Amino acid sequence: MTAIPEPPPLSPEPPAAWEDLLEIFYAPSAVFERRKAAPQFWLAFAVVSILVAVILFAGKGLLQPAFDSEFARGMTQAMKANPQLTPDQLEKGRSIGTAFATIAMLVGAPVAMLLLGPVIWLCGKIVGAAEDINAAWMIAALAYVPKIVGAVLLVVQPLVMPPEAVKGFASLAIGPARFLDPDTSSKLLMLVATRLDLFTIWSTVIIGIGLKVTGKVSAAKAWTAATVVWLIPALIGLIGVLRAQ
Repeated sequence: MTAIPEPPPLSPEPPAAWEDLLEIFYAPSAVFERRKAAPQFWLAFAVVSILVAVILFAGKGLLQPAFDSEFARGMTQAMKANPQLTPDQLEKGRSIGTAFATIAMLVGAPVAMLLLGPVIWLCGKIVGAAEDINAAWMIAALAYVPKIVGAVLLVVQPLVMPPEAVKGFASLAIGPARFLDPDTSSKLLMLVATRLDLFTIWSTVIIGIGLKVTGKVSAAKAWTAATVVWLIPALIGLIGVLRAQ
């Protein structure tokens, strides 16, 4: 009697997309490996956008000392550049600054991810990576997931810090910038220290891993491209520093 062949074993179902948001913290290579054939980024994009906006907006009051310090520093510089500024003009500047800060809290993360995607794609192409724009946006969205934790830490730190210790957002950074006095340190030093924030470096590492897996390039090329992605905001900031001198 002819034996009935056994059916081939069923392939295990890939983890749900929401699991990527957890696994990206401890196994980013596995996340990119299983998603590289069909990049998905909308879930990570939506979750990061919503959570970061809610966390920052809910903690707006706690962040007020940082806002006040940044505004006072900016107004001092404005008065040096234009001593004719009146109190009414300064107050109008404060109102405009508060409005822009609120808008940045709500749309800063999604705008950053949308812009970061093409930057990752372009830097990847420079080193010969094969990822398309959807994969680049997936890398950008997943690289921003740790910034949810960063937003939580940003908001809770003023609860345990004396108000006089909060001299701006650099004082709340998880990195060398928190140890610098923004009133006395050079702008260039502050710029470099800010780019060395833990969550910025964390995101850059995820970008490098994502480029290596989805772009099918060597680790050296992937890290080169990720480093360029990290450098671009620093170079833009450097132009601003030089123009302000």
